[in-house]
Amino acid sequence: MTTRRLALSLAAFASLSGCGDDLPRQARDGGDVIDAAPLCIQLDAGPASACWPEELPDPSPEVRVEIGTGLIDFRPLPDAFEIACTDAQTGCYMAINARVSGIMPGDPKNPLCPSNPRTRAYVTLEETGELVGGNDRIRCVQRGYTATDTPGTYEMDDAYSWSIDDPPSLFQQEVRVTVEVLDHLGRYGKAEEVVTAVPYPGWADAGPL
Repeated sequence: MTTRRLALSLAAFASLSGCGDDLPRQARDGGDVIDAAPLCIQLDAGPASACWPEELPDPSPEVRVEIGTGLIDFRPLPDAFEIACTDAQTGCYMAINARVSGIMPGDPKNPLCPSNPRTRAYVTLEETGELVGGNDRIRCVQRGYTATDTPGTYEMDDAYSWSIDDPPSLFQQEVRVTVEVLDHLGRYGKAEEVVTAVPYPGWADAGPL
């Protein structure tokens, strides 16, 4: 992944708050984020809020979200989505990755950056809509995205791991993978893909965890 420079002076960031009209032209150009390098914008202090809001804005037409997999590097989501297992402590999981455009990417090197976009990813049974894997809630993370070789496009540095407590119960079932992204300007995007859950290669020989 290539980190790109944002041609803005430090003075330009002094005026940034939470308002889209304050964004420099290089970062908005009619609403689309063109080629913003990882940035940490110090937002106006306000009351503490939950990672994910109770009410969401309408999807932003300029935001694009692509669901993928890969623990580190983004890979397109296959039709057969493997449930990976490592050891008894880590357990089993589905590695969900994302590629996005049309958002402010935040700073992937600073997990405490207040302007990092918020992401949540989850897996449900296609037949019933219930969360799979023994999960009783959807977890939100706030972290920056890293620039790719395509201007204005960003990817997760590492995957969002959706834990699975009983993998065999999901094998060969259709599941819906959902990823939602919200940046500090209120730009919101969502993507969904229906895939088949399958065991990772060598599952039959792995033995009990």
